[in-house]
Amino acid sequence: MRIAILGPFCGWIERELNPGAFLLGYNHLHEIKTRLPDAKIDLLSTDFIRPSFQDLDFPDSEVVDGICIHYITDKELFDKIYNSYDVLIVGSDNIVRDHPDSLTYFNLLRKLHRYNFPFILSCISAKGTANSLVKHSDLFRVGLCNASYASVRIRGLQRFICDEYNYHVPITPDPVLGSPFKLISSKFSPELIEKKNLPIIGIALKKWNWRYFFTFAQRNRALLEQYHLYFYNYSSVHHCDFTHNIISRYMAKLDLTCTFDFRPLSPLQCLSINKYFHISFNSTYHGTVCGIVSGTPVIPGYERDRDWSRRLHAYSDFGLSGRFIDYSFHKKGNFSEQMYEFEDKLPMLLKNPAVADKKMKETSLNLLQKHYDDIILALNR
Repeated sequence: MRIAILGPFCGWIERELNPGAFLLGYNHLHEIKTRLPDAKIDLLSTDFIRPSFQDLDFPDSEVVDGICIHYITDKELFDKIYNSYDVLIVGSDNIVRDHPDSLTYFNLLRKLHRYNFPFILSCISAKGTANSLVKHSDLFRVGLCNASYASVRIRGLQRFICDEYNYHVPITPDPVLGSPFKLISSKFSPELIEKKNLPIIGIALKKWNWRYFFTFAQRNRALLEQYHLYFYNYSSVHHCDFTHNIISRYMAKLDLTCTFDFRPLSPLQCLSINKYFHISFNSTYHGTVCGIVSGTPVIPGYERDRDWSRRLHAYSDFGLSGRFIDYSFHKKGNFSEQMYEFEDKLPMLLKNPAVADKKMKETSLNLLQKHYDDIILALNR
């Protein structure tokens, strides 16, 4: 059997090597290969060429943390999959959204359905709310309702599918929650972290994450004096000398104990580094998930609509609903209020680490194993 696993596994920005996006593909490949050892399985990462990247020359494939990723453009998708594989598994992040990238996926699924080519939608999530999906509702319906097997990991998306299409799909925990963290953590032994005398707060250089932290540091300098602040690259696209210079100059003014680890880390290195932190400051969803897997307390960044929040669902599934701070001030304007919430909750999070409930974690892992078993059943029909 020839199986293609498709998704933007390096991130929505071309070859970003986003740790969470990569680990989604990594775990799908590992679990399916374990169940079908004789199958030919390829990881295909969509490579949407946007104007700012058109002059760059991308390779056809690349080995990332021991896994070969085959890059493919939207123009190649149908012919490549239809002619080279027997079945398609879409197992990725936020493919349901009102965006041209998402439409590329669902146009592909509509065409595959027309040619009776089997496909599976595994643990998909959505970005935005129901309002952003209604515009392309008929297109989404074809993909979601004609899959050999489909599951989602957002309750808001599950309810939308039920209400809009009168179709039920199961909820599945995020595949990254099932990561073999002992194996992952063995990938990286950071010399710069060893022999630190203070508890370490890790700050990921990703999107607005470090800007949030700078603002917090100004207001909480006295509190942060008792910690070692460790800034690190969360993905390759943020390996930028300009950003590094700004961070170094700004933190020097606060005179706090800091380390700036500006090395371009691989996805598994970015995730495994969490085990060295006393607490992680990371505004990304999979940064939060990694904290659950590694047992490291995480202060997440901003939240969207709570009914569609992947982070809140992951936390509630592990009994950690009170272990996050809602940074929605960039939308609400309640900046001072969020500052006080941070000052209130940070000491609590440091004193009582957010360790996932063992029984709930075991339940989620069992659900994930059943999910992959269901995929194999669908493949063998």
